[in-house]
Amino acid sequence: MTESPYPHLSDIGFQRMMPSTALRPYIQWYWSVQSDGRVTTPREEFMHPDGSLGLVFNWGDKLDLSQGSYAQTVTIDQVSSQSRRLKLEGVVEAFGILFQPGGAYPLFGVPLNELVDTAVLSAHFRSNQLHHLHEQLADAPSFLQKVGLVETWLNYRLQQLCNPSPVIKPSLALIAQSQGQILIQAVAEAVHMSPRQLERLYNSQVGLSPKRFARMMRIRQTREALRQIETRSLTDIAHTYGFYDQPHFIREFKSVVGLTPGAYSLRQQQKKTTVTHQGDQG
Repeated sequence: MTESPYPHLSDIGFQRMMPSTALRPYIQWYWSVQSDGRVTTPREEFMHPDGSLGLVFNWGDKLDLSQGSYAQTVTIDQVSSQSRRLKLEGVVEAFGILFQPGGAYPLFGVPLNELVDTAVLSAHFRSNQLHHLHEQLADAPSFLQKVGLVETWLNYRLQQLCNPSPVIKPSLALIAQSQGQILIQAVAEAVHMSPRQLERLYNSQVGLSPKRFARMMRIRQTREALRQIETRSLTDIAHTYGFYDQPHFIREFKSVVGLTPGAYSLRQQQKKTTVTHQGDQG
């Protein structure tokens, strides 16, 4: 079933769906946005990093990002280590695949640190598969049907699977379970590699270094804390997630998210207020 976990995006028809069981090791979810008419008042949404690569099929106007854009075709959404702002205006109609961290490599077989655009990815497919899929998705009248087409394509890719290193999954799990606070030396020792070997492997099959992935996991947890517990102090959050002190936490958070923790928390409160008011009016 589809779900809409972000009620403040309901006016642009946001939908999200989990993948089938066979694809869950590789895919986090599929998403879709489609406005009924033109979005006349420009708005910005944050896209926070979690070590994942995305694939975006767009049929609306070009969607501008603080780093790059989604063209009116197919765009590789590279693994990013910083939050980006997505500008929504005009005709909004897009469908996306969000991969698991490390999940794109087995399906594409392309070193992720070399995957800079769709031209690189398309060179590994026959008959320009991505653009053909873009056309098929445009003709699919519903989100469910789009998901079905994409799953058929991804399952086909699985038949040509490029096996990932057995080190990737357990090492990612170690970092995530520690909420990004484990030392990379300890991760490398746990999977019987040197830190340098692990870094080379991550650059190729995850798209960023173990240290950057750990940093994103730690910032992700602090974002969750700021969203869920409004009365919790920054000092308490800094201590819980392994920062030296509050100033260190603020610097690290801002370097990734682009906002201070206080500004981020205020933004979340404003979103909740907007959704509440929309519900009152409905």
